[in-house]
Amino acid sequence: MELVAEAIKMEVKHLFRNDVDGDGRISQAEYERAYGILANDENPQPQVSTVSLMKLVRELAAYRDNALSLNRENVPNQLVKVVSQLVDFRKEEIKLMIQILWSVLEHSVERISASQVASTRMQLIDKFRHANALFCLGNAETIGMLRSLLERMLLEGYKASDKELRNEVLIISSLLARRQRNLAHFRETGFLSLLILYATAAENELPTGCEERHYATSDPLDLEMKYLLWYLIKALCQDSTNLIVVQESLFVSSLLFYMHPGRKLRHWSEQQLRGLQKEAMLILGSMVPIMPKGQLGQEEVARVATFLRYCHEVGDEELLVDVLELALVLVRQLPQELLGALPLKLIVQHMDTAESAALIVASLGNAALKPVRKSDQALELLL
Repeated sequence: MELVAEAIKMEVKHLFRNDVDGDGRISQAEYERAYGILANDENPQPQVSTVSLMKLVRELAAYRDNALSLNRENVPNQLVKVVSQLVDFRKEEIKLMIQILWSVLEHSVERISASQVASTRMQLIDKFRHANALFCLGNAETIGMLRSLLERMLLEGYKASDKELRNEVLIISSLLARRQRNLAHFRETGFLSLLILYATAAENELPTGCEERHYATSDPLDLEMKYLLWYLIKALCQDSTNLIVVQESLFVSSLLFYMHPGRKLRHWSEQQLRGLQKEAMLILGSMVPIMPKGQLGQEEVARVATFLRYCHEVGDEELLVDVLELALVLVRQLPQELLGALPLKLIVQHMDTAESAALIVASLGNAALKPVRKSDQALELLL
């Protein structure tokens, strides 16, 4: 593995020696100069050793022990340097390097999640630092590279292969977000702002600088991107400062955008829209408990209430279950002055157990129930 790591370092040095203009970026001309590609070659290819070396590393990284050894040799950070500097994101090396980063991160997550306990201090340091890709790649350089690469692909990438690579970058970012100390880098590098922009642009008709066909179509890859954006932003909210940034954005209102009775959108099929509605409610339900009380106002609560009544009236049991779960989360978190905006009688009618109904009663408080003390009497008032 040391030989492989040394070969990669030599390739990186060779590539950077050909940064003729010293701008820190490897243009197409500089790339061709580095590998002796003729200008009149109709199908230019990098020297075989580069792509072959990346393919070898990709195969090695597929196995956990090899992936951990690559981390110890700092190979992932060498790859980050190359991806950061290459201008053309469609080069095969870029795709291979992204796949390698995905593998080493995934193996690190699995190892950390395993129940096996380190028996010595050195094993503990190795597990959580030296062989841990979440630690090795948990820096501003890596996350800044992912942000820059994602932005370039959104602006210029319209092919299916571009969108596949774009989504892989978001998956890698989601893996890095599993380490708490990495979360601030997403905000500091501008990555979080980029994620919020593309998670809310289509719903709010915001300018992004790129064509909608690059990210806002009904193509399954664009739908996958939407889900990846939502869940990555939710994960980043585990950092309190990130949460403030998200709260001040249009993210929550964009989730509520899908909770509109009978809404039909030109971008999505009926089946896709149902999936978006279900995921939006799930994500919103998981975010409300970590948001300050009162963050959701009368308008937002009324939107949930209207959607709940709609699902009840049309007999949509599948969506009704999800919106009821969200409504119960709101009951636990909302200040009492906003509880009246929810259809509490309707919520209680659909509860399977008295426990959920009692929760609503308890949330109403003495002021709402006045002299009533027993929960069964309170339920009678509600029903």
